[in-house]
Amino acid sequence: MKTKMINPNKILRKHRREQGISLSKMSNLLGYNTLQAYANVEYGRTKLSFEVACKAADILGIEVKDLL
Repeated sequence: MKTKMINPNKILRKHRREQGISLSKMSNLLGYNTLQAYANVEYGRTKLSFEVACKAADILGIEVKDLL
């Protein structure tokens, strides 16, 4: 039986949307220079780093393990 892995990027996007935080605001809160740089993380074009996961979890009020 195959276990389906959930992409951390999709989990991040799901929690951000549930919190009502815009893509632009999250990008600013995480210190990205451009909206596109953060969007690349959410859409899986750029790997979610542990550092960003920790910051995002803090902003979203969730455990970092929920993102990884």
